[in-house]
Amino acid sequence: MGYVEMKKIGVYIHVPFCNSRCIYCGFYSNAIEGVAGNEKNTLFENYFSEVQRGIISIREEIAKNYKDYEIDSVFFGGGTPSILPLKFIEKLLNEVAGFGLKISEACEITIEANPNNLDYHRLIKYREMGINRLSIGVQSLNDDELAFLGRTHKKKDVYLAYETARRAGFDNINLDLIFAIPGQDIESWNANVGKICELDPEHISIYSLEYEEGTRLSELLRNEFIFPQNDDIDRKMYWSAVECLEKHSYIQYEISNFAKQNKFCLQNKKYWDLSPYIGIGRGAHGFISNVRYEFANLIDIPAANMNGFFDSQLAKEDLWELATDYVFVALRRNKGIDFDEFKQRIGQDFFHVFSDKKKITDLVKMTLLKYTDNGIALTKKGVDLANSVISTIISR
Repeated sequence: MGYVEMKKIGVYIHVPFCNSRCIYCGFYSNAIEGVAGNEKNTLFENYFSEVQRGIISIREEIAKNYKDYEIDSVFFGGGTPSILPLKFIEKLLNEVAGFGLKISEACEITIEANPNNLDYHRLIKYREMGINRLSIGVQSLNDDELAFLGRTHKKKDVYLAYETARRAGFDNINLDLIFAIPGQDIESWNANVGKICELDPEHISIYSLEYEEGTRLSELLRNEFIFPQNDDIDRKMYWSAVECLEKHSYIQYEISNFAKQNKFCLQNKKYWDLSPYIGIGRGAHGFISNVRYEFANLIDIPAANMNGFFDSQLAKEDLWELATDYVFVALRRNKGIDFDEFKQRIGQDFFHVFSDKKKITDLVKMTLLKYTDNGIALTKKGVDLANSVISTIISR
């Protein structure tokens, strides 16, 4: 028999702990600064027990619908996964094997980390566990900007962590940056991007600062202690970064993500392709059996009562919702919407679901969309107005 390539599935593990909470963070996490050692250990043990219960709950669904799949990516996100004791990271990786799926020999295993959590011993242990990709939350190489954001590291920590990671053998590293910080000027931002490019990581992510409801940042904005950058500055910062990254041979494959050839993040691509991935850990979401689920909804359901859970959820995820999901994520990619991929994922032709072709024609005339060989994608102007373009396409 010839070689048959197995289908791929990813695993996202949310670690809901951090040392202290950054003022902009809207993710589910618990700050444990000042928590005593045994109390921390109890928190970690309780978290791990939740993960085990959740895995037991969905194991049957995985075995039923994904037996011919293999896991090709595992992603530890947070929170700050790098503050977890090493034994818990190892235990979590062992739990991934509990799904009963083959784990690809080339599986990409990523862990998010703060620069000041990465010593040589920890990095060597990560490598021994099979972790082969780091995503380091740099955010800025300006100490004043870092202090404003509530980050606990300084510029020097970034350089030390990066050099130590290379010494430990990591050859696939992502560095995150944030722009449009209040008080940040274009010169400071360009300096950040230039210095990061000089380090030459395999992957760089850039994000405009968001004022999510419920964060300290949104409270400061509401009380007028700070003011956001205006849209023109925000866009100038974005496009100057794109230009710099392209000059340094980074390929833009999504609005915020850039990588060297063959170094695109496998887990992120699953989100934008509507590929299946298992989400575990409180605060995680997953996408399996065409159902987008929240892990917290699973952990309190006894495994014996799980029969029909995904069937009942599937009834709520109708074709229209899946199609609009696809439009939302696919248009973030540089290649945009692929009509063949759309039919494969959704089961219908694009213009059967979105039958008002005039909307697309008008958006093309307005130079917000462009036709590709087999689909549509955002233009440069369209990227700046992406939410508006998407809303126009999916509105009924």
